[in-house]
Amino acid sequence: MNDDPEKPVTLGLAHDRFLDAMNNSPDDEPIDPEDAAEDLEIQQEEAAEKQREAEANRALGLTDDEREDLFAHFRDLQVLINACNVAVAIAFAVAVRYGFEAINHSLAGPSVPGRIQLFPDPIIWWFFAGFGALTLPWEITLQIWALFGNRRTVFFYRQWQKRSTSDHTDFTYNDKLALYHWFILLITLPIAIANSLALNMHSTLGSDALRVCGYAFRPCAVLPYSDIKAIAYLAPKYATKPPAAAKLIIEFNDGPIWSSANWGNENDDVDPAIVHLIAAHSPVPVFGIEALRYAASPSASR
Repeated sequence: MNDDPEKPVTLGLAHDRFLDAMNNSPDDEPIDPEDAAEDLEIQQEEAAEKQREAEANRALGLTDDEREDLFAHFRDLQVLINACNVAVAIAFAVAVRYGFEAINHSLAGPSVPGRIQLFPDPIIWWFFAGFGALTLPWEITLQIWALFGNRRTVFFYRQWQKRSTSDHTDFTYNDKLALYHWFILLITLPIAIANSLALNMHSTLGSDALRVCGYAFRPCAVLPYSDIKAIAYLAPKYATKPPAAAKLIIEFNDGPIWSSANWGNENDDVDPAIVHLIAAHSPVPVFGIEALRYAASPSASR
């Protein structure tokens, strides 16, 4: 027994119209069997689509009038939801950018007099903040709506989005949702992990050693000033690719090389206080420090 006779009846009517068109056509308007077959196929597809839509409507548990009123309400809300997405994107980007930087500084410990702390270029904290702001706000907005509103309403909104998207493009809502989720999984999530692994990166210049904490929470390396093999203050005039910022390069006996260019904004000059602190504790003279002394002298400013 067929529990839902509506579909076969509809298809039967379409088939009858096809036969009528073939048998009762005027002599002066011959019927092309291929065109008639295409019309029949289109009618069958329309009937199948109406059947699917009817089943989806029944699954919502709403009457036709309730559904139409609710979907019309969603159309009116779309501008507000878009505005919320923009607000969430901005809030997410700012919170992640400055939140990651705050965690980075917190992991380095409190600032102590006589000790200088250096941190990565702040631009690295924008990677996850930026990609997350592009991909996550819509889902975050819906989750906030479900948390403080009605989860069933959010479900209906997703169904409305699914239908409105499918009505205007061959690229269906499910296709877009799958692409959206894959983008988050393959691009945004790896960037978030990569950014998180940089949270402990910092350098601390103390009174007797330079402490370097690198990427991926590796154990911090302690480089005593007594192991310095060579040290150079490279002012812009020494740079091979001008214009360039002044930087401090330190080579240690066991091979490690530390550069101030790896910390902070690479386009900024190294803080003279760093150069003087290292020079005061280095067992070897600082090559090029006369350039710093000249730049700091009163005569150089005249």
